[in-house]
Amino acid sequence: EPVNSPVPITPGRVGIRCKHCAYLPRGSKAKGAVSYPNSIRIMNQAVRNWQRYHFGVCKEIPMIVKDQYDQLKAGKRMHSSKASQEYWPRSCHQLGLIDGPDGGIFFDGDVGAVQLYEEAAAAQKKAAAGVGGGGVGGGGGG
Repeated sequence: EPVNSPVPITPGRVGIRCKHCAYLPRGSKAKGAVSYPNSIRIMNQAVRNWQRYHFGVCKEIPMIVKDQYDQLKAGKRMHSSKASQEYWPRSCHQLGLIDGPDGGIFFDGDVGAVQLYEEAAAAQKKAAAGVGGGGVGGGGGG
């Protein structure tokens, strides 16, 4: 993917990607489908950019998902920028993500994030099957 990043995209580097158009070949995805933030400190900006520039124009995101998102957004409480800036780094750390020494985000396998991922994946499968409540888009970004 063409990515504007001063830090090289190397194996093991963590990014966010639209799960709905991930299968499309390069050049066929709507703008902003993939992002590799340089630090967990700015993960919120990457997610916000995905929401602003990709979500609305991605033809692969089902309409039902877009409708659910609009409903959730219409009912959302306003949160401060500071709260959002604190949420994303904390969540990244809980998932076992760390800043690399030369920039970029990487997975630290010693933090137990694999278990968290498996629990989130199981919850998402339940939601997709119509069992229990579920969110839109697979948790936080994609």
